[in-house]
Amino acid sequence: MNILIVDDNEQVVGFISRVVKIIFPNHEIDCASNKKDALKLLQVKDYLFITLDGKLDGNNHGRDILKEMTLEQTQKTIVYSGDFDFLLECKKNEVSTISKNDDFMPKLRTILSARGVRI
Repeated sequence: MNILIVDDNEQVVGFISRVVKIIFPNHEIDCASNKKDALKLLQVKDYLFITLDGKLDGNNHGRDILKEMTLEQTQKTIVYSGDFDFLLECKKNEVSTISKNDDFMPKLRTILSARGVRI
């Protein structure tokens, strides 16, 4: 099964990748640092879950990506952001969120467990 990380910050991608590899050591991780690459990957692969930053390249491309996702893809998305307005907007639209102030691994486990993902 595949996991997609969409973030333009290499340190964040590295952090999320390390956490995901601990939880899912046998899963393939794809990474996209911009809207174009993310949308291309979403067209050709199915993902167990997707982490998405709200701001890519200094713009609101995370919001744009969410708008172009299918309902199924949106339901698999976990927004990981420090943009509290975007996090609130996502929560109102029933998109899972993890704040950059949250402890990432326990929050990720909680979200995935609630979705019925075996950890």
